[in-house]
Amino acid sequence: MSLFGKLLIIVGVVVLAGGGLIACSPLKALNAVTPGAAYQKTADIPYGANPRQQLDIYIPQKTSPDASVVAGLPVVVFFYGGSWNNGSRKDYAFVG
Repeated sequence: MSLFGKLLIIVGVVVLAGGGLIACSPLKALNAVTPGAAYQKTADIPYGANPRQQLDIYIPQKTSPDASVVAGLPVVVFFYGGSWNNGSRKDYAFVG
């Protein structure tokens, strides 16, 4: 096989592999490996009049019989990007 043929095959493989990686969503991959049993989710709590003004609250499951273990955990507030006009809270479940 000529050098040009080998180079053409290599370029084709790289393009196909790159296209496959672009098609994979890193957010979906992170959500897939996040254990769903680790938290309790309360979804779609309104905080304003606009239907899009809703939030989700994630509370860790109690891992100890002592209730103060959950009560003493810090609070994390996360605002997803999306330029305030696209995206979804559901894309970032791994943060909760």
